[in-house]
Amino acid sequence: LRRGALEHGSLRNKYFQKATDAYRAGDKAAAKDLSRCGRYHDQQMRQMNEQAAKETVALRNKSHAGNVLDLHGLHIQEAIACIEYFLSLDHKQRFVYLITGTGHHSVQTRYQPRLQPAVVEYLESENLIFRDCSTDGRGGMLKVTLSK
Repeated sequence: LRRGALEHGSLRNKYFQKATDAYRAGDKAAAKDLSRCGRYHDQQMRQMNEQAAKETVALRNKSHAGNVLDLHGLHIQEAIACIEYFLSLDHKQRFVYLITGTGHHSVQTRYQPRLQPAVVEYLESENLIFRDCSTDGRGGMLKVTLSK
């Protein structure tokens, strides 16, 4: 699904660029049609990414305890939305664990973590108490204290 979403995103960009070119050339009818195609591919990309995120969360978390949320494979906005929902649940434990990973699969940023800094920023913005609890000391897992 992610690959398909990327393909739709690429097509979206091409159609929007062609629409811009047509508009600048004075062909407003073509620009309108090309823009419509771009919006279609944008919608398809968003739907595929949403479905991929749902499947990823379900697959990554089916064997975890109820107070653990594995965010591997999610885009930043998807991860934040999952965290918001996860924290709104009635957890029996005083702590929850968020697994962000350490960025080993973040090819676009040369394997620098993207998810963990965004999650930390979100948790700080919500004034939540948390700490790194990774077993190897490299980051990738956060322990969040819940207020009861």
